[in-house]
Amino acid sequence: LVIDHSVQVDVARSADAYEQNSAIEFQRNAERFTFLKWGAGSFDNLLIVPPGSGIVHQVNLEYLARVTFDHNGLLYPDSVVGTDSHTTMINGLGVCGWGVGGIEAEAVMLGQTVSMVLPAVVGY
Repeated sequence: LVIDHSVQVDVARSADAYEQNSAIEFQRNAERFTFLKWGAGSFDNLLIVPPGSGIVHQVNLEYLARVTFDHNGLLYPDSVVGTDSHTTMINGLGVCGWGVGGIEAEAVMLGQTVSMVLPAVVGY
């Protein structure tokens, strides 16, 4: 889960504006971030990338994408389901990325499958 949203700007025109705005963001959302931190520690397959780590597209490309992963000696292709149109940037690495609506993304987060119509592939 990538926490990707805009940080409200309370401090500007200061060399440490980013640090101050980030600190205020964590104070405002302390309850939410505490809950997410609990979730990350309670579930084996949940990784939380906090705000301030980069925009979601950059985080997907540089941090989360594995291209393939090994599970009990079998290699599986990596994939991502995201709630914006830029999620498919991950396809540049060979990771199958789909941009979907919020309801579909929530279903995937809760372990449900998401069905997709795949386009016909012409040629090789």
